[in-house]
Amino acid sequence: MAVVSISTMNAGTINNVIPQDASIGGSMRCYSKTVQDIIERRINEIAVGIGMAFGARIEVDYERSSPPVINHDRSVDYALAATRGRLHVIKTWPPAPGGEDFAFFLEAVPSAYIRIGNGDSEALHHPAFDFSDDAIATGVGLFVALVEAHGSLG
Repeated sequence: MAVVSISTMNAGTINNVIPQDASIGGSMRCYSKTVQDIIERRINEIAVGIGMAFGARIEVDYERSSPPVINHDRSVDYALAATRGRLHVIKTWPPAPGGEDFAFFLEAVPSAYIRIGNGDSEALHHPAFDFSDDAIATGVGLFVALVEAHGSLG
């Protein structure tokens, strides 16, 4: 699974003049570095090929802002064991193609990215998102459970 989104297109400043330059920008999300490699290669091949077909020069500035978010199984198992009976946990949540800086921690240290529910609200980054203060207690409860389990679960 991968998502490639085109979110900006810029060219020219006046209606009756053909611009010398144009730019297209966007983002890409996926679940593996292999897919990242394929998408980066194909974007370059396709963009350069289109430029050649129309006699234009295309430059691709492809920047990987973050790696895919891939949890470590042992860390997930640890978190599930620590929270069993203490918090309402949904274990079978579908993968989400969001970008997350925490992925850099996941690459460096075996760990797990855990989402905490927010109640009846629009999703994060939606204009109507409304943070629920009740989520703070849930988050604190999660961290307390993880710390308390440290000695007993190893």
